[in-house]
Amino acid sequence: MFGNRRKNRRRRALGQRLKSLGTKIGSLGRKALPVAFLVAVAIGLPYGIFHAYIRTVSGSYFQLQEVEVEGLHNVDEDALLESAGLLIGLNIFDVDLERADRAIEAHPWIKSAEVERRLPDQVSVRVSEEEPIALLIDERYHLVDTDAVAFKALESSDPVDELMALPLVTGMEVASLEEPEGRALFLEAMDVVQMYGELGLTNWEPLSEIHVDSVLGLTLVTADTGVEIRLGRGRYRERLERLAVVQRSIVQRAMEVDYILIDQESDLSRVAVGRRHRPRTGPGEGARVD
Repeated sequence: MFGNRRKNRRRRALGQRLKSLGTKIGSLGRKALPVAFLVAVAIGLPYGIFHAYIRTVSGSYFQLQEVEVEGLHNVDEDALLESAGLLIGLNIFDVDLERADRAIEAHPWIKSAEVERRLPDQVSVRVSEEEPIALLIDERYHLVDTDAVAFKALESSDPVDELMALPLVTGMEVASLEEPEGRALFLEAMDVVQMYGELGLTNWEPLSEIHVDSVLGLTLVTADTGVEIRLGRGRYRERLERLAVVQRSIVQRAMEVDYILIDQESDLSRVAVGRRHRPRTGPGEGARVD
């Protein structure tokens, strides 16, 4: 009898514990449901925003429609933009600005470049081109800039007619421009070209060639009649001012001359002019004058 009572008490206690456990589980479920909902929303909302962002930036609204180029004169624009990867229709966020900048500056005509993205569908390219001041004739025609750097050889794709109007420098090699003495001699020649124009001598005859000799100095050759003007070395403004006086006398007397020698070391008042008795063979090889 007592055994049955103990068994019944154990059954009632177990039932009460199970009922209590069920009540607690139900309570936890009711509390966890809002939390689970919030977690689902928190995960799903950024996922939707992310996909909306992807659809937006990859759509036609951000396709490259125009590349605005400033400062380009001597380079084919289409070829340059293609080499830089700036292709119409490309997603503007796929444009690699650093790569484009490097590719453009790798072109020998380009001194510097700046590439900018302009949302939603434009890219701006601003370039600074090299400024050639002379053509140095070595084995080929080489364009030389204001820093005495031969930055490229002349090619058929360049504006040849325009560039051939630049002064021709002979008697030097491209490699000599890498040495201080050669660079200084070239820049002296360019200073003389500038002074020649400043003194109005271009109105008499423009220059076509400057022959450079490290020993004999500079010899100018005029474009129209091929007159050789030996200047020697140094005191260039004085020599050119003397040339201006001689030039006026030549015009007044209607003289025909092949050479003008102003290469005296000291007495610049002594100027020799004359005609050759043999064909001209090259710059600096005028007739001998006693």
